[in-house]
Amino acid sequence: MQRENNKVIPRVLKGKEAWKFVASLENRTMDIEIFKEAVIQVIRAVRNNGDEAVREYTMKYYGVDIPPDEFMVSREEVENAFAQVGEEEKRVIEKEIEIFKMFHGKQKPQDIVELSNYGKIRLRWVPIGRIGIHIPEYSDATYISTLIAHAVPAIIAGVDEIAVFTPPLENGEVNPLLLAAAKLLGIREVYRVGGPIAVAVMAYGTQSIQAVDKIFGTGDNYFMAAKQLVAQDTKIDMPSGPSESLIIADESSDLEKVILELISQAEHFDSTVILMTDSEDLANSVIDRLERFSVEINHPVVFDNIRNTYILVFDNIDDIVEAVNVVSPERVSVFTSKSEPIVEKIRNTGAIFINTPSAFGDYGIGMNQQLPSNGFARGFGALTVLDFMKSLYEIELNNNGIDDIKIIVERMASLEGFPLHAKAIREF
Repeated sequence: MQRENNKVIPRVLKGKEAWKFVASLENRTMDIEIFKEAVIQVIRAVRNNGDEAVREYTMKYYGVDIPPDEFMVSREEVENAFAQVGEEEKRVIEKEIEIFKMFHGKQKPQDIVELSNYGKIRLRWVPIGRIGIHIPEYSDATYISTLIAHAVPAIIAGVDEIAVFTPPLENGEVNPLLLAAAKLLGIREVYRVGGPIAVAVMAYGTQSIQAVDKIFGTGDNYFMAAKQLVAQDTKIDMPSGPSESLIIADESSDLEKVILELISQAEHFDSTVILMTDSEDLANSVIDRLERFSVEINHPVVFDNIRNTYILVFDNIDDIVEAVNVVSPERVSVFTSKSEPIVEKIRNTGAIFINTPSAFGDYGIGMNQQLPSNGFARGFGALTVLDFMKSLYEIELNNNGIDDIKIIVERMASLEGFPLHAKAIREF
């Protein structure tokens, strides 16, 4: 989009140009290499020098000097922050936690036990021991919901240790609302360490901060690049990055609802918003409405993000669905009168909102807002309680089972060229 005379003018692509743009998005994950080059030095420094590097890079990137013994927010600071937060704000946070617990509580898997004449085979689910959660911090936004969305499923899974990492504010402190939410969640470890620095700390630990078993959380492209770099050493939740929203609309759509969805998702820092339609009339109406809306609102982040927004006009709805599955966006919003046939064919996305503002996915309904972006929805799904657990097998065969199947197992071992396996089975 362009901005002329304080008006936002969308860029519209039709037919072959629309498909060409879709094809360019299919491989957009390649762009992360640029950010990897920018953060690899930070990761190496933290891995090699620990606390000293954390302090150095926190000063460099956030402008505050924090000694190692102050990386972790003290109990006193948490209590002071909690006292600063109003009772109404606390009630809202508590209600949000309650809603998340209701939905995520139903996700915890049950062990599977197979009993037979041969004995017992059990698939057992156990919680991950220690996790780290990164919560981004911007001057105009506090991501309390992101903390809740990660901490609640971890708690339900039974994770023993939850460490929260977030960038320090200009005064070196942590947002009181975030600390209040951490207290209400029962989290005792909160570190004023953020971005790629926090990723390195979570992966490798320092003299004062213990490494984690799995890294969770959101952030910008630098954060996402850092997660991918340490993934060979420490488990990560999923490749993630700036918010992505794709809106599907046709001539049956309510124009005002489409506009509200578009501008609300453009409110996220560094987000991408795409509108797909088979109606040129709707596309023109959106352009006209956005131009008038740009006079009514003064929001620099929205303007910056809408500048990169595209309206893609296709021949029909089937083409739109195909394009959605190619793009594999973080979230899809369908604002059409006949939504069911569209929704059934969409496979590659983290969440689908059907004639429902996607802002409900951020607040109030209990779904997890941690979704794969940058095209990774082709192979990753939404965050659930399962991501905070791991499975293991327990096998106990009785004598009947061993005698009955040892011949088959012995022969399989021989076929694969493992004679000692076959011997162990044969002579047991």
